[in-house]
Amino acid sequence: MYFQRRGDKYSLIYYDTTLGKNVRLKSAEVPSGIRSDLDAEEFCKSFDRKYDSLQRRLSEKMKWKTQFFNFEKTLERFQTSRKEEAPNSWQADEYYFNYYILDFFLNQKSENNLNNWNYHFEDFRDYLSTVRPLKQKVGKNCLAYATRNSIIKSLNAFLRFMWRRREVEIESKCRYFSKSLIARKSIESVIPDDHQRVIYEKLKDENVLAADMFWVALNTGLRLNELLGLSLADFFPGEPTYKPLLLALKNLNLNAAGYLLLESQPSSSVLLRDRSGQVSRKPLKGKKVIGDSENRTVPIFDKNTFNILAKLWNDQRQLFEQKKWGDSAQNYLLFDGLNKNIFSNALKKAQLVLKTKFTPHDTRHTYSTWLAEVSAGNFMLCKIILGHSNLEVTLRYIHIQEKMSRELKRHQQFKQTIECV
Repeated sequence: MYFQRRGDKYSLIYYDTTLGKNVRLKSAEVPSGIRSDLDAEEFCKSFDRKYDSLQRRLSEKMKWKTQFFNFEKTLERFQTSRKEEAPNSWQADEYYFNYYILDFFLNQKSENNLNNWNYHFEDFRDYLSTVRPLKQKVGKNCLAYATRNSIIKSLNAFLRFMWRRREVEIESKCRYFSKSLIARKSIESVIPDDHQRVIYEKLKDENVLAADMFWVALNTGLRLNELLGLSLADFFPGEPTYKPLLLALKNLNLNAAGYLLLESQPSSSVLLRDRSGQVSRKPLKGKKVIGDSENRTVPIFDKNTFNILAKLWNDQRQLFEQKKWGDSAQNYLLFDGLNKNIFSNALKKAQLVLKTKFTPHDTRHTYSTWLAEVSAGNFMLCKIILGHSNLEVTLRYIHIQEKMSRELKRHQQFKQTIECV
């Protein structure tokens, strides 16, 4: 690693052997204690030591590639299958297999007979509870329970794949960790109304486009990648044309100024365009393909949100007439110029005055809780709008909204006496 200084600010750059290129640390990753060249040099040395240690750990975990040649071919077949079954998560499966699953069963247990893997399931769970995460985060010395379950899900999918191919005798499943252990979002992740306005105004000082995205996120509940992928093809004025949704809105006296019709999302949240300017896309979360039957309709109730999107749409329409990015309307992004890193960093800076740590996904959490309230707990309507594939996730927001209502009533009750009946 080496450093560069511009005035009193330091940039820290290291060579990533996996990517094969130099990578600059994000501003949030640069320690605030670096105030001199000596401090920067000491940090670089410390980083190099940790990076070398990580590379040795990665190398140890990949020993199976030279010890068990057949597994590399087997894994390639499994990845081909997962690309079709889970186009949004197959890369995570590949990562989990290389560095956790095969490391345990092949390197540590030397078990190359898949029919015997089920005998080691409990040991594997213990391994996941003690192994250090490879993607090190500050204060995290063990895998999160959600990550452990994701790894087990990949293991079970692999064994199911091998059973279908008749390469194992039985379809065995490793036991998941209890859902009660998984950290869930709560009331603390709902952004209060007064904080929303302060963050929005501060964002306008930093980056107007980021401020617009923040406001749209708060009032549509779109995931960050879905927001980044919004294009000319997705925004419409007037009421939604999806009849079940429209009828449900009418019954609740909810009027939509417009709606978003989502069919896909960008393949990357950082590099949105390829060298030719085209936006590579993948299916929405929970969907396996991009198609007319795999879309999602999101009504727009807030007029300011509608006006923001209308202005951005009109700006992109002018570029479309000039054919700047070709003939496909999906290449004309409404939030063109933003990516995951730019928006996340702007949001962090905007919150400094509040000393809060809301994340981009907390805007979706906030909208979901609001929707549960205005829909009177209509979980099917919430599921349609939010695009949840699992009803249990939708019900979670309804429970949070009920808890917020109870807390508000309790707070108000303490301000007055209770009359006897």
